Amino acid sequence: MLHVMTTELEVLGIVVALEEHDVYALVASFAPDFYIDAAAARTAIQTDRMFNLMHLESGVKVDFIVRKSSEFRQVEFARRQPVSIGGAGHGLSAVKT
Repeated sequence: MLHVMTTELEVLGIVVALEEHDVYALVASFAPDFYIDAAAARTAIQTDRMFNLMHLESGVKVDFIVRKSSEFRQVEFARRQPVSIGGAGHGLSAVKT
């Protein structure tokens, strides 16, 4: 479940709703083309912070922003709509901000 946004610098930020048990599958799903530090991802999930995904060949970085647990953020996240990004629409959602 994702909420995709970009900043003025066009850095991609993806808001994710993850649990600690999701980390292994997340890391495995992006291997071998991307790097995610599993320990950093677990810490980010525990503390409602962010962690990064790095494309190994190009160096492109994506910020995974762990959805905050406040009621406002949960309602905002519930408004997401399915989208297709580069033909990889399986399980991706977005909310326009």
